Amino acid sequence: MSVASPLPPTFMLPELLPSYSPSSAAPQYSPEPLQDEHRLVIVARKLVDSTPTGVFVKKVGNVTLVLSGQEGGVDLPRYARNGVIRGQVLLEDERNVKSVEIKLEGIRTLSVMGSGTDVAELFSEQRTLWSQSLPSTSTSTCPAVLPVELPFPQGCEGGQGRKPLPPSFTAQFHGSPGIYVQCQYTLTVTVTKTGLGGWKRQKSLTTEVCFRPRTRPFLPIGDELQPFFSTVKSAPGDWHQVISTMGVREGSPLQPIECHLFIPSVQIYALRDTIPFHLHLRGSPASLVAFLSGPSPSSPKLSRGFKALGSSLKVNSLSLSRQTSRASTASICSSQPSIDSVVSSTAPPLYTLRVYILRQVCVTLHGQKAWNDILLGEGTLRPLSGEYPQLRSDGTLGEHSLDWEGEVTCKNDVSVGGFSSGDLVVKDFIVVQLRPPPTEKDLQPHRHAHPIRLVTDSYADP
Repeated sequence: MSVASPLPPTFMLPELLPSYSPSSAAPQYSPEPLQDEHRLVIVARKLVDSTPTGVFVKKVGNVTLVLSGQEGGVDLPRYARNGVIRGQVLLEDERNVKSVEIKLEGIRTLSVMGSGTDVAELFSEQRTLWSQSLPSTSTSTCPAVLPVELPFPQGCEGGQGRKPLPPSFTAQFHGSPGIYVQCQYTLTVTVTKTGLGGWKRQKSLTTEVCFRPRTRPFLPIGDELQPFFSTVKSAPGDWHQVISTMGVREGSPLQPIECHLFIPSVQIYALRDTIPFHLHLRGSPASLVAFLSGPSPSSPKLSRGFKALGSSLKVNSLSLSRQTSRASTASICSSQPSIDSVVSSTAPPLYTLRVYILRQVCVTLHGQKAWNDILLGEGTLRPLSGEYPQLRSDGTLGEHSLDWEGEVTCKNDVSVGGFSSGDLVVKDFIVVQLRPPPTEKDLQPHRHAHPIRLVTDSYADP
């Protein structure tokens, strides 16, 4: 058995350490290169990112709060990460004022039906703007105008150290399970006056503050990713492939359908980004026909979701012989219409095909987990072959495929990306959903959710 020998004691003697001297001052920097300089790398940013010049004003009685650095016409003052609340408190009657204080606090509320409610204080920062009892007070009368400067804290205390502050967020779900969550920030000004007999009277002004920490992806989505079949060959690294399978019932002669969803490879998207995607379904002709039109050949009007290619793609026993016997294959072919007969019609498609963005709000309360979903955006899909989907031979094992392209983006009222704050987790997904016609019993409904991250800013905002 070998034992590592300790370091010689001389290595721990402070007199053997090298001497240090104070570092020189950092050089001056400029946003643009000088004549003898050039850029090695640059991350795209907004061309204009100046501080807004508008103000937010709220008045209660004789007390007015004016906050600077706001966008014009906002209903609530807004601040980003490391934001500083700046402004003024105006007093119309400063007589008998004993003190003026301002407090910024964050509260997280979690409530689940049947499990109770938990209210947690994220932080509380309080400042005294003026007080008669402070030694630094130079006058006995409170000034009519008091400056305000109060920074947001870097984070809040969590179960395992300091955590980033969550954004302002509210979500409510009715039904089962009933969930209510809120991350709220408020700013309160309290004016204390002395009345008759020395009694203290307090007047408070409170406003909600919107906290929106900004984030952006580390890479762009990519320019001109469509048409898919061109870009996937020239720049395959721009796409990420999500594979799932639409199953069949036990004992069904049909084969499962492979679902391939291609999305931009960065997988981090801004709330206002338009996300292109490509959907590729691959399987036997019989399974694809069953998905589009259902099993019944007796109906004179079939779904418009299929366009005939010609007799070369007619369903035959050879395409199914690898999975079933000749007898069962013949039965399938006799009950399934030929591809020539599955033509477009004025009837709406009977199958369901969706690609959308889904948000999951998950709460852990008293050891119990509850969650619910929010639809953030519905994608648009277009058959790659024109107005109707069209089978295309893959050239392998008799399989064929169907292709759609499209885009998906979040709705305009979505203003917060995903985040985690203790027992509250908000996660986002891009979801592909397939549902066969109601008459089709062999194919099983399919839904697959792939995690993505939503952020506030695009890689390069205009």
